Amino acid sequence: PGLRDGLATTITTTMSLVKSDSIDSETPEDLTCALCLGLLCEPCRWPALPGSTCEHVFCRLCCFKSVRAQLHPTCPLCREPACEDLKWAAASELALDEAKSEQVLRLFPAVHKTQLFQNTDELKKLQLYDSEMPLLTVGVH
Repeated sequence: PGLRDGLATTITTTMSLVKSDSIDSETPEDLTCALCLGLLCEPCRWPALPGSTCEHVFCRLCCFKSVRAQLHPTCPLCREPACEDLKWAAASELALDEAKSEQVLRLFPAVHKTQLFQNTDELKKLQLYDSEMPLLTVGVH
């Protein structure tokens, strides 16, 4: 078997591990990311403007990708605008929701560990291609 076969086996095994914890049926709604529909991984509140009523929480990776994918970022659920200074911020600058993070770690440690590994890897790849440009600029003039 070649490298491609080994990679396919690794991905299949990882996905089986994530699915084996049945996060779809057992995860409380407040611990589910509305963007990826998975367990919150490094839960972050939407970086809304001060005084905003938006309190939506997403995975750090999902929040980062959403902010970077929009010319004028708004919350994917309520459309509250994001702080302009966070448009070019690193994912690590998005503030974690400590209470939700502790809850996820307490209830789903194995799933969180797997997702954290995957998300960290994806963030590293995104940062390689992110030379101070939004992730998606298609159709923007």
